[in-house]
Amino acid sequence: MLNDNLKSKLYYLDKLPLFLRNSFGLEEQFELFWKVLIDIDSSIDDIFLALSLANVTDIDDTLNKIAELVGVKRQLDVSYIVNDVLTYFTLNLTNQELLRFIKTRILQNHYIGTFYDFAKNYSSIGFEVLTFDTSNKLEVSLIMNDVASLTANDKHLFLSGNYTVRSLGITYLHSIQELALLGIWDVLTSVWDNSNWGD
Repeated sequence: MLNDNLKSKLYYLDKLPLFLRNSFGLEEQFELFWKVLIDIDSSIDDIFLALSLANVTDIDDTLNKIAELVGVKRQLDVSYIVNDVLTYFTLNLTNQELLRFIKTRILQNHYIGTFYDFAKNYSSIGFEVLTFDTSNKLEVSLIMNDVASLTANDKHLFLSGNYTVRSLGITYLHSIQELALLGIWDVLTSVWDNSNWGD
């Protein structure tokens, strides 16, 4: 249990230097953390239960709070090019979709630029994504395996780049198709007529 002093928002704000207190948006961001601290319904057990999705009922509010902390929302608008036309979609995410979005945003916020981190996100949220360079050195093509478990919202989030951990200066091309229909060389130096197909 926190004593009354530790429950006061002013207790923490008074400890910040003046330049931080006057920084744009800092007090609003601080308020999010403070609300989690004092909200007795947001215990650590509730948070872990929400993240495990072991209980599919009564976790919406906890997931929404976690999402707000990392900068994502359950309801959002996304856009991407469809047949050369910029198309907009409004999404309302399920708990499972929101959890994938939260995990991606956490990795995006802590990304240090390694390919391992880039690839780790897709495996951690349960997607199979093929990554390869294009003829343009500043472009990377990402192809998500089109499987039955993909939801419409998952496809929208992937195609709009929201599931992508980005590197500065790189353009990402997103598409979805069955990876089994693609031929993949077994080694990067493979050429026609003297190589084997990969698994």
